[in-house]
Amino acid sequence: MGTWQTPESRPEWLLGGNPGAIENQEAAGQSALLNADVLPADGSSLLPEVRWGDVLPQDPLFREAHLPDGWLKRATDHTMWSEIVDDHGQVRAKIFYKAAFYDQDAFLNLSKAFIERYVETGEES
Repeated sequence: MGTWQTPESRPEWLLGGNPGAIENQEAAGQSALLNADVLPADGSSLLPEVRWGDVLPQDPLFREAHLPDGWLKRATDHTMWSEIVDDHGQVRAKIFYKAAFYDQDAFLNLSKAFIERYVETGEES
């Protein structure tokens, strides 16, 4: 994994100088998230298995995060949503990251399917 770099912000895009630029920025944000050792700070207490580091001073939406062995982050079919998958292939959490320069936000939530399995069986996998 790499270090975090906030996707480029270009306010002139609002003036129509680059159609599709915001969608491109969202895609770049998802790619940056998937390729860096970070996760959203909001919701970080929901995944105690993750080895958490500090909130990033250059981007307080995120904090350093190291997934357990065999876990991974993967893209979904929407550039604002990604997933954390455990070593059994189960989606543990959903990650939301809106990278658009005019309205950035990021958080993670436990996967509904994982919560239902855990409540029903008391087991994680």
